[in-house]
Parts: sequence; C-alpha cells; structure tokens
Amino acid sequence: MTVDFAFLCDNADKTLSGKLVAMGIFRHIMAADFPAVHPMVTLVARFEIPSYEYHSAKQLTLLLVGPDGKELARMENLLEVPPNDEPMVIMEHIVHFQSLTFPEPGDYAFHIQIQGETRKSLPLRLVKYQPEPVR
Repeated sequence: MTVDFAFLCDNADKTLSGKLVAMGIFRHIMAADFPAVHPMVTLVARFEIPSYEYHSAKQLTLLLVGPDGKELARMENLLEVPPNDEPMVIMEHIVHFQSLTFPEPGDYAFHIQIQGETRKSLPLRLVKYQPEPVR
C-alpha cells in the first residue's frame, strides 16, 4: 500500500459519482493569538493498493506533532482492503479534525503511518500575525 497523494484543506467530500471535492487546500495557518484553536483541519489521502494486498486489513494512524515533536492529536483506523479483480485498488480517506489547538507558532506536521511505518508527512506552519488596528 502506498500513499498516492495527501493534503490538508478546510473541507472535503466525495460526490455520488466518486469525484473527490476539496476546498481551501493549505500548508499555513495564521493566528493572532496562541494557543490558537482552528475550527477544522481536513486531511485527505489516496492510497494505492496492489492485488497481492487484497483481502487484508492495514492499521492506519494519523499523528499531529508539534514543533517540539510532541504528539498533539492521533486518529487510528483499520483499513479493510476489499477483494477485487483489478490489478490495483484506489482508496481515498477523508478525516476531519475539529477544534485543534496549536500551543505556539512554528512547524507542525501530520504523519500518515501504515502498520506503524510513516509513509508521508504533511508540513503545517503556524504563523503569528498582527491584526490591523480598527480605524
């Protein structure tokens, strides 16, 4: 199983016809104050699964780590790989993280792990900004 692509966005969904729809793809979040709470971060990942892995289950772990390397959030799920006649199966996974708290500005990362092995990391930079004074 490989990670074909992955990204962070404001929201994502799949249409009835199977199209992936994503809104607000980002790698930076700006906040006036810290700790900062972001209402929703959506992680989208597409996995490619070769035929020899059909009829199996894979442990998927998504980790958010802070600038100091400490774990801030974790999501674990068992991915059931369905039987199929095709040489490759594509599975898309959409995960919504709500009300994430970022303690300080800096470089964060979401790590996508399969069976405990990191397969992809998505950087996320939190930046402190000064709001314009109201006139």
